[in-house]
Order: sequence, then structure tokens, then C-alpha cells
Amino acid sequence: MSCLHTDDCETPCLDEFRAFEEKKQEMLNENPPLSPKLTSTLKIPLESMLFSPSDIEEGLSRPPFLSLDVVELSEHGCRQVCSRQGSVNVRNHCVVT
Repeated sequence: MSCLHTDDCETPCLDEFRAFEEKKQEMLNENPPLSPKLTSTLKIPLESMLFSPSDIEEGLSRPPFLSLDVVELSEHGCRQVCSRQGSVNVRNHCVVT
């Protein structure tokens, strides 16, 4: 059920609904019929914050050693290993390979 058929909407919005429906019908009566649609194209450049495209192409994005497993340290472990003053930034993650 459209809100057009409610008392709250019909009175203030009837003109807009009629105008929309009339324009929609005009489009559908075109030859060939046009259907209303919205098309949008976004171009978003994606780049690694750690490696440039040339680094990745040259294999410089890989570690210089064989990594068989990656384990994230707990917050306490990360604080002990990676922090100078015993505090660790919440956004940091420490991993052991």
C-alpha cells in the first residue's frame, strides 16, 4: 500500500504523485518504451597503504622469509613485545609469523 492512500499523505502529496505517475506513463508510451532508472558509475582508485603497485609487481610485498602461519598476539602480549612504555595503541595489531 502506497502512502498516497493514507489520509496523512494524500492531501499534501496528491499533486506530486499524479505528476510523477503521468510522467512515468508518458515514458512508458514512448517508442521504444523508456523505463525510469538510475545509473551511476564510480571510479575509486585502490592502493595498498603498505606497498606500491610496482612493489607488488616486483614481489617486494612478500616477506623475505617463508611464512607458514600468522598468529595475532593478545593485547597484553602486544604491549610487552611492541611497546616501549608498556602501553599499546588500541588500533595496533601485533602478529607473529
